[in-house]
Amino acid sequence: MSINKRLIIFNSVIMILSMLLVLLVSNRALNKMLDNSVKNYLNTSVYAAMEIRDARLNEMEKGASLIIRLDDVREFYQAGNQEQLAASLSDLKQEYEYLDLGMFVDASGNVLAHMVENADRAGKISLPYIEQAPGRVIKTQCVADLRDIFEKGSGLAENYAVTLESTGELSYDGLVAIVIFPVKDTDGQVLGYLMLGDIINKNSYYTTEYTEIIPDSYLTISLDDLRICSNIFSEDKSDYTGTTIPDITQGTKTGNEIYFGSEYAPIGDNYYFLYKPLKGYFDDFQGYLSVGIPETIFVEMLSVNRKIVITVICITFFIILVSSILFGKSITKPIRASADIARNICQGDFTVAHGYGNMNNQSRETKELLVAMEEMAETLYRNKMDIEQYIDELVKKHQEADSLSQQLMEMNSTLEQKVDARTIELQQTIEELKESNQVKSRFLANISHELKTPLTGSINASELLLDELFGTLNERQTKYVKNIWLSSNQLLLLINDILDLSKINAGKLNVNPAECLVNEVLEEAIGIVKSTTYKKSIELITSVSPDDLEVWADKKLLKQILYNLLSNAIKFSHENGTVTISAENVNCPDNGRKYVKFCVLDRGIGIDEKDLERVFLEFEQTDNSYSREYGGTGLGLPLSKKWVEVQGGKIELHSKVNVGTEAIFYLPAAEEQEI
Repeated sequence: MSINKRLIIFNSVIMILSMLLVLLVSNRALNKMLDNSVKNYLNTSVYAAMEIRDARLNEMEKGASLIIRLDDVREFYQAGNQEQLAASLSDLKQEYEYLDLGMFVDASGNVLAHMVENADRAGKISLPYIEQAPGRVIKTQCVADLRDIFEKGSGLAENYAVTLESTGELSYDGLVAIVIFPVKDTDGQVLGYLMLGDIINKNSYYTTEYTEIIPDSYLTISLDDLRICSNIFSEDKSDYTGTTIPDITQGTKTGNEIYFGSEYAPIGDNYYFLYKPLKGYFDDFQGYLSVGIPETIFVEMLSVNRKIVITVICITFFIILVSSILFGKSITKPIRASADIARNICQGDFTVAHGYGNMNNQSRETKELLVAMEEMAETLYRNKMDIEQYIDELVKKHQEADSLSQQLMEMNSTLEQKVDARTIELQQTIEELKESNQVKSRFLANISHELKTPLTGSINASELLLDELFGTLNERQTKYVKNIWLSSNQLLLLINDILDLSKINAGKLNVNPAECLVNEVLEEAIGIVKSTTYKKSIELITSVSPDDLEVWADKKLLKQILYNLLSNAIKFSHENGTVTISAENVNCPDNGRKYVKFCVLDRGIGIDEKDLERVFLEFEQTDNSYSREYGGTGLGLPLSKKWVEVQGGKIELHSKVNVGTEAIFYLPAAEEQEI
């Protein structure tokens, strides 16, 4: 397949994948934009519906304010003239015909006067609004029994009662938009209250006003799950008041108990809906105000946007495809010319390459390619001449090589004898070195044992002197004896390390693995180095997860490993520094077995990366100056490495100069042995 075709296919695949990605992203973005647009539209619709309710409440407040501000009403209150108060309510009813409830009560809640159509509420009524907010204007809606509002036998309660579609029974629960306005005397003292109400059940005012503001949208006001006011209608049914609302919890709760989603409305189409809870004056739930808009409005808008995106993608793909074809031809033209040159060179014609490098309308890179082909042709021609000359010389040297070959064959027979003799010498040398190493190990072990006995006596004697069993020591004597005790103990530790090293090299080290509680061993190791941390004001931080973590190891060797690593970390840390010790369970990626990972981290002087391997060699330190400044023999890390390895683990060291050192070693987990 030609480069041009490959380039076209490659660009086509990249473009198709890119366009599919763009289409996917744009589709998600359009869906999200649609979702936001629908929510904003529905929130605006809810706001408009609430504004209609608030406008009715404000109008009732205005009417109440006008009539109460008349001096006659105050006089009627003070005189207890109930007939005149009732007449004032009648005048107010003539001005605001939609009023369904009108009542004057005194400050204690006793009914003074009411509208003719309202029920006879003589006596005292309970008005929690007045009790909780005395002297204030209250505008809200509340749920009430319609039979308590209208006079029995008037038929008005039945006019506003909602007929249940499921049973045909009447529901007398009503939602009333109510205004309570205080009546005050000239001194501002509350004489009583004027209570006005407009029943929302079957009230066409709300649905008509809403439809004029937001056409092609439905409005429903419901108590519990029963529609009491709605502008929904269809060909089969003109009024859906008395029907039940769907399960709103199938929608998405967007906050403040507002539900958003999609439903199949009784109108016969899918609608986006938004249910907003109606709350009373005391923030008590009373019902839902819901609005809905057809999905088709937004689906058509989404479809148009998708068509635009697809059209732009197709046009872009066509332009890039044509550009790829033209660009591919411009690239392959000099390549074809180079191929022609190569074929001619293969046929032995080295002159045809001249002139291609001066081709017009070529990029700098293609010109460089053709010039390089010309130079290659010239070089090949010169090489051909050199090869012919070399072959002539080679023929001459071949004759000389024949004579040398005879001499080599004669020397080869004696060479094998010399190699065999040298091999025997090397084997003898290796055996001597092994024996020498064993002698050294035995010598170290013997001399260590010989030194250990008198050294133990020195330690015991110095301890007896320090305990002042043979008499009191002065300050100077105590100092010298303490130096003897410290030096002897340090020498004893060195001798023990040499003995352990000899045992390991001889394969005689006794290892007794068992279940060990990590926290317990760690506390013992820390107890040994704690005095050193106090001297340098170093903080020790431990982290063992979980607290009852157990490891399968020789407890004595594990404690010695931790002691060596901790003492190194403290020794090479700066004063007032920190040393962190952690242990946790890990899985080995090689064999899937469980191990306990121990980590000792310090922020001290660190080790150069090139010296990390040397620190595990016996009697080695990264710098002789460390030995002078910090002390030590260079056996701590080599011994720790061998102790870890004989227990089936491994050890690692990571460090940076002036940053710190992290020593990590792994030992089998106890639970792995149980399995």
